Amino acid sequence: AGDNFDIAAFSQPSRQVGGDYYDFFPQSDGSLGMVVADISGKGVGAALLVSQLQAILKAEVRTRGSLHTMITKTNALITESTAPDRFATLVYAEFDPDTLELKYCNAGHNYPIIVRADGQIETLETGGLLLGVSGHAQYQTDQKTLGPGDLVLFYTDGLSEINDPQGNEFGEKRLTEFLTKNRHLSVEDLKNRLVREVSQFALGEIGFDDLTLVILKIKADSL
Repeated sequence: AGDNFDIAAFSQPSRQVGGDYYDFFPQSDGSLGMVVADISGKGVGAALLVSQLQAILKAEVRTRGSLHTMITKTNALITESTAPDRFATLVYAEFDPDTLELKYCNAGHNYPIIVRADGQIETLETGGLLLGVSGHAQYQTDQKTLGPGDLVLFYTDGLSEINDPQGNEFGEKRLTEFLTKNRHLSVEDLKNRLVREVSQFALGEIGFDDLTLVILKIKADSL
């Protein structure tokens, strides 16, 4: 957390070795890099790709190149060093707490959801292919300016695709409605209530897929 924002995160693997990954990269200029990724498959193979991705991203973040260059190079290295059936989806974002600007690149991942203080919804869709499919893939970046009371949810599909006992999916519509209704909560309360909500929806059966979420919220008195 910082003077202008709060962050909460939750991650639960479906097995002892999960294929979800999230991380934070505090920068010397005060900005904060953050990543949420979902690796194909489970077990040791997925864990190895998580380790590779983590190492590559840490190295790329240290070079302080452009977001576009960083994701393009990360994809090339992942494609070069992994089997054809191994890939990852990823959202990488950089948040500037002074300007409240959020730059991001979405590589085939679930669209993070922005809930504005007034309840308006936006999604973070700009980017490109998932990582590991084509070493020549090109990536685009975009940015959003956040405001007091705005929140952003980054998540993996284990959250939106969790099923109830009848096979109904929790779904993005239900997720968006939940966030809008509960947007005034603190990040910790929102995280805990969301995890409880999906657990109750699935009658406690969280565990078919890894479930990861990160919530960034701008403090209401940030100006």
